[in-house]
Amino acid sequence: MASTIRRVSGFTIVELIVVVLIITILAITVVPKQFGSSSFDAFVYRDQMISHLRLKQQRAMQQTDSATCHQILIKSDGSGYGSTTDCRNKILTADWRRDNTGFEIPIRSNVLINSSSNETLTIDSWGRVLECSTQCIIEFTNAVDTARLCIEREGYIHAC
Repeated sequence: MASTIRRVSGFTIVELIVVVLIITILAITVVPKQFGSSSFDAFVYRDQMISHLRLKQQRAMQQTDSATCHQILIKSDGSGYGSTTDCRNKILTADWRRDNTGFEIPIRSNVLINSSSNETLTIDSWGRVLECSTQCIIEFTNAVDTARLCIEREGYIHAC
């Protein structure tokens, strides 16, 4: 009885798994760097403003005296936002970034802030934003994405 051994050419399952793993690692690490960070900028700035609003909200609930103003102003051109201690002043001063309570979005990121309420967000001692009688939506837009921030009527601040 003559037995013939036939060689089968192809990849083993181990080789296929290794190749798939290498391609996956390359896709995760290399491909996002090719697109740049501009697609993430809107989400980063939205998250930063959520943190700023929540901090301001905490301060408003702790400092309940009527002399203290807890207000955030959004620049009319949509290029930044800042806090003010004078509720009568609805315009950010020229040196508004000096006290580290504001943030100006770099021009190179091409992100703009659009607010469904107005450019003033005043927080009361209950943590509610007075300008949001219903839900307020603040959008951070660039050429690639739009990231939304929602403020509910009772003060819940979240990404939406």
